[in-house]
Amino acid sequence: MAGAHRAPTRWDTARRGAALRTVAVAATFGTAAIAAPSVAAAEPVTGTACSGLGADLVDLATGSAGGELAALLPCQLTDTADSFIGFVGLGSVGDAVNDGALGSSNLGPGNVGSSNTGSDNAGWNNDGWANTGSANSGSANAGWNNDGFANTGSANSGSVNAGWNNDGFGNTGSANSGLGNTGWNNIGWLNTGSANAGSSNTGGFNLGSSNTGWFNVGSSNTGSGNFGSANSGSTNVGSANTGSGNAGSANTGSGTTGSLETGVGSAAVGPLS
Repeated sequence: MAGAHRAPTRWDTARRGAALRTVAVAATFGTAAIAAPSVAAAEPVTGTACSGLGADLVDLATGSAGGELAALLPCQLTDTADSFIGFVGLGSVGDAVNDGALGSSNLGPGNVGSSNTGSDNAGWNNDGWANTGSANSGSANAGWNNDGFANTGSANSGSVNAGWNNDGFGNTGSANSGLGNTGWNNIGWLNTGSANAGSSNTGGFNLGSSNTGWFNVGSSNTGSGNFGSANSGSTNVGSANTGSGNAGSANTGSGTTGSLETGVGSAAVGPLS
């Protein structure tokens, strides 16, 4: 068909590896030149012989130098008005950007897929090396839209994250910022749970470090809704309280106000009752 390109047929892998094929083509067609991209290609060859082998020209070119030579074999097919231009690599006809790649529009060696920049990428639109997936920037990412290296999942920024939308490294889960978080939406490191800000929290919505439970503000709280540090129970305000609803420090019981209180509410006994 006029104006169309003929796609190559299934190529013979044995033929690709034989450098003598290139010599045979040059001897057969005479004026056909095998040229690197920096060398001007010869005028297209015309005739029935060229037409018969047109689908094999890319195979013959890539067979020389183990497929690493960037070669062009122009050939004017008898059944089309356009030139048939081959290229080195195992990609698509008409794409001269590949360098030993499988796919199209790859830049770099060993890429599998399309539009990869770098080396040994599998997928498409990766920038870096050894990425698996798509739209990764960095190295050894699995998934898509990762920035960094060795991320598993998607939209991670950093390194060795598992999940998606993590910022930092060594996070497991999603939307973590920091290091070694398990869960989602944690800020800090070594948090287990969700929406923690700080470090080594277990539970959710903790602000501080080493909290166990939910909605703790401070550090080393056990329970939920504590404001302070080292509280055991819930809704304590202060530090080192045991129980619930205590305001102060080192209280044992519930609903106490002050410090070192023991008991419940107004019946608590302590130096500041």
